[in-house]
Order: sequence, then C-alpha cells, then structure tokens
Amino acid sequence: MYKRRSKKIPLYPRILDIVVDKNLDKIRKFYNFQNKIDDSIAHFTTNNLKYKKEKNYRVLIFISKKDKLTHGIIAHEALHATNFILDCIGYQFNPRDDEAICYLHTWVVDEIYKLIKKTNIEIL
Repeated sequence: MYKRRSKKIPLYPRILDIVVDKNLDKIRKFYNFQNKIDDSIAHFTTNNLKYKKEKNYRVLIFISKKDKLTHGIIAHEALHATNFILDCIGYQFNPRDDEAICYLHTWVVDEIYKLIKKTNIEIL
C-alpha cells in the first residue's frame, strides 16, 4: 500500500514528502532515484531531491511498511528532516534559542502522523 503526503514547508524553500510503502520502487521512479539505498533499509530521510523541473527541492521521509515503527523512529526521522530543512537556509544551531527547531520539528512530526493515520501501520 503506497501512501504519500506532499506539503510545501511553511517559511522554508522546500517541499516535504512523506512516503509509506513496502519497498522503494515507486520512490525510485518518482524521483529518478539512482542512489544505492538497499531495499532492506527500514526507514530513512534524505534531502535535495527534485521532481522533474520543480523550483523547490524536496526532503523525503520514507517509512517502511514492512518494519516496526515506533514513536521514537518517527521523532528520529523528523529530526533528520528538520535539520535538512534548516540547513538549506544556513541556520546556525543555538542551544539557548532553539524555538525555530522545536516549532519546525513539531510540524514535521505532525505531518508524519497525519499520513500514518491514513494507513494501517501499527505504532509500537
């Protein structure tokens, strides 16, 4: 069961794509993805993908339908996406002022849960 959620990221020049599927076949076709990611990989996040001749780059979160999913994995992949998004604007991390990270990370996590809710994936 292939499910995809694509959303323009508010305030940032990126599009967030979240995909739930059992393998990478559709992702490889959609993005003309020629990387060496092994199909045995469960979940991953990557950056700087483009679909055809779009203006904005995409950040992709892949959730495997064939592997266990936990709230921790969702937070883990969302943090990778958050860092990729902030890196594209040259954001410098400041541990005394991390509100930008927190708000964006919350948004990414919420977007993942919106897609997961439409699937029958069990979160452990």
